[in-house]
Amino acid sequence: HMFGNPSSPLPFKVELQDLTEDDNGVLRGGLCRFHYNAGSRAFSKVVGQQDVVVVENEFHLPYSASIRVLFGESIKTINAVLIPETQNRTIIKYKLYRNFITSAWDTGKNFVGDKLFEAMMGVTLNEDKRILEQVYPGYQKGYVNSRFDKQAIAYRRALANYREQVQIREDAHLRMQLQMELIALGQATERGLDATPGEQRRMLFLVRSLEELYERQRVRAASSRRRAAA
Repeated sequence: HMFGNPSSPLPFKVELQDLTEDDNGVLRGGLCRFHYNAGSRAFSKVVGQQDVVVVENEFHLPYSASIRVLFGESIKTINAVLIPETQNRTIIKYKLYRNFITSAWDTGKNFVGDKLFEAMMGVTLNEDKRILEQVYPGYQKGYVNSRFDKQAIAYRRALANYREQVQIREDAHLRMQLQMELIALGQATERGLDATPGEQRRMLFLVRSLEELYERQRVRAASSRRRAAA
């Protein structure tokens, strides 16, 4: 970002912390803390007179994040929620808070300070947007991971597990519905002997649907065993 430190863009310290509070381990959360040297023109250096900036990136499944920028006693917090619409379109909604430049310079609101940080946030989002729009979906994970990718890797794994667990629960619910309907049809038609052609087709559809669910369950279990053995 243009507000970073071009002479020393990499953090000199990275800390990863697990914030999961879900007993089932499905709705995971994580926090990564990056320590940077403040640039000579950085807001934290010029205004805050601080040599070190700490950036905390926090995620909570499925699509919520908090970003905090800390320098000295000052803190800026951004709470964001992402709303995926399609493969190529995502809406971001955010709120920005700060505990500095809060003096009321006009009628009860810090209009100048709010507009300043709104503009800075717009620049940052547009920089991210330009980068993300050039990433091919099939290569999002990249070829090489560094120590700075710890949180991205943790998030991808957590999200993959979340989606898998959601699918497992949806399949279990659907399987119960199909089984109950099949049993009810069997009881009402003397196990299919008195079934009409329409009822027979419905029973056949239910059986095939259950077979597909059990096959999906088998493939998922085999995949889980391979991951555990790796």
